[in-house]
Amino acid sequence: AAETEYAVKVAAVCGESLSEALTGTFSTPKAGPANCGVLVDIDGNKYATVQIGEQCWMAQNLRTKIGVTGDYGYPLDIVSDSLLYGRMYSWTVATNNTAAEAYDSKVQGICPTGWHIPTATDISNVQGGVAALNLPKAGYYNTAGLVSFGNNGFIWTSTTFDGDSDAYNSNLGHSSKLYGYSVRCLKD
Repeated sequence: AAETEYAVKVAAVCGESLSEALTGTFSTPKAGPANCGVLVDIDGNKYATVQIGEQCWMAQNLRTKIGVTGDYGYPLDIVSDSLLYGRMYSWTVATNNTAAEAYDSKVQGICPTGWHIPTATDISNVQGGVAALNLPKAGYYNTAGLVSFGNNGFIWTSTTFDGDSDAYNSNLGHSSKLYGYSVRCLKD
């Protein structure tokens, strides 16, 4: 809710006389973003959530290890604050190798039940743009190792680009599915 200012006038009545009225104003503080509950993953990790327009998003990057089949290969544990940065996953691991059949189809991937990997359409519909997701600047992994740490934050979408080798990321650019990006889940 937005900040609201109220005008107040107070007067005291004693018998038939009215004392001098006092006037003033006060404001209610602006509320922070609304949350839509606490999300718990299969590992028992708890995540804050945030309501952005009509969408309910994880407010933190996914950190799960359980249910990740194969080698996700991106040791974000080298970064000391996994609560802030989460883990990174290849697109294949993040989506369980399931592409969104259409721009608006839901792919659960490694997200908890009732949540999904966002599509490119979900990303483009974020009220306030990608900046509203407040992504930590975890960078990403490619064949050279950890890149852009401290400068940029990216998350995978389930939407593929031009065949089997690339998929869209949160900047709606496309990258090799072998790269390691963070994952934010969106409520179904």
